[in-house]
Amino acid sequence: MRRMRFTAQELYVMASAAGKRKMYGIPDGFAWMSEKELQLMRQQISDTLLEEGILEMDFDGKCSISEDYQKFIGVYCDCQKCLTVNRQSNEGKSEALIFFQKDGEFHRTEVDENWYVFSRISPLEVEASTIAENWLEKSLHSPADIVIPQIALTKAKRYAMSGNAEEAFRILKQNGADNREAAVLCDGLQERAQYVRLLLMDMSSGNCKENSIAFLSGRGIVFVMGIVVINFRTCATFTECDGAEMQRQIKEIVTTFLHTE
Repeated sequence: MRRMRFTAQELYVMASAAGKRKMYGIPDGFAWMSEKELQLMRQQISDTLLEEGILEMDFDGKCSISEDYQKFIGVYCDCQKCLTVNRQSNEGKSEALIFFQKDGEFHRTEVDENWYVFSRISPLEVEASTIAENWLEKSLHSPADIVIPQIALTKAKRYAMSGNAEEAFRILKQNGADNREAAVLCDGLQERAQYVRLLLMDMSSGNCKENSIAFLSGRGIVFVMGIVVINFRTCATFTECDGAEMQRQIKEIVTTFLHTE
């Protein structure tokens, strides 16, 4: 039975051994390391993968991916489309999923801390995994549009996560949010609000095209989130919408992912 559970670093080493230059949906597990640490860690991981028969070494000492795993590497390196889904409940429970479309087949990766667990799934399972459950059907207030500089939001996040919610609340209000809006945003910064984000990468026509949507909900409000640049400053936008519109946008991006040429 082939192994289907790997760390991001193992996936990187396997992709490199297969001669691949890109990975989709998988972060670079070596980004935070110095060059010396990187070389040592890559060698240790290569040795482990060689022992397990996932990598093979020729007489010249060059590593390559074993035949059993060559198709597997193609899932996250040569896929036609990749869809990442990040969700958080108002109880603080989070979930991260990655979906790949490759040659008409669909694969799911469940992210468990630094582990990536792969499985082949059906289109119906993709749809079921991306449904945003228990969200408001309709916003309880008149629409609002909030624009907050990213630097202010980052500062508020730092206060919120350190336990100083009052200061975070003050910063949000200072940047245009009213009491109820600031309360929802503060919940979100403390990871106590519902949140869902989908990122679609479409490589089917050549170059990678990205499409991203994100929503935050709590206290009777649903926000669609975005990014805008105003006076050379990157700002986060929060625009109220209802749950039906949110589900429509999610369905649209999932339908695009499921479409095969």
